Amino acid sequence: MKRNSAFIVSLIALPLASTAAELKQNTTTAFDKYVAATEARIESELQPGATFLYLDSLPADALKWSYDKLKSGEVLVERRETKAPELSLDVPDGMVHHWIGIIFIPGATLT
Repeated sequence: MKRNSAFIVSLIALPLASTAAELKQNTTTAFDKYVAATEARIESELQPGATFLYLDSLPADALKWSYDKLKSGEVLVERRETKAPELSLDVPDGMVHHWIGIIFIPGATLT
């Protein structure tokens, strides 16, 4: 009984003892630069004549492999990285996690 009580108290006290992290200005500045560069890249991809799905910009063999996997019901998940002049994934006191996931839904339309 004593052991169970100590366990329950620790479960309640642990979240109360933790504190929220406060972001530093250089962290948010670096992250904001990354977001702005990513949004600019996305905007350019949405222009008429541009590639709609990033998969369509892959080499032919990788494109076929990706579409075959999607058609068989697999979920594609890939780490992404926006590259631009003077842009780095090295965020002081922080990290950038940039991922994309794609699924194929047979019969689905955009209308």
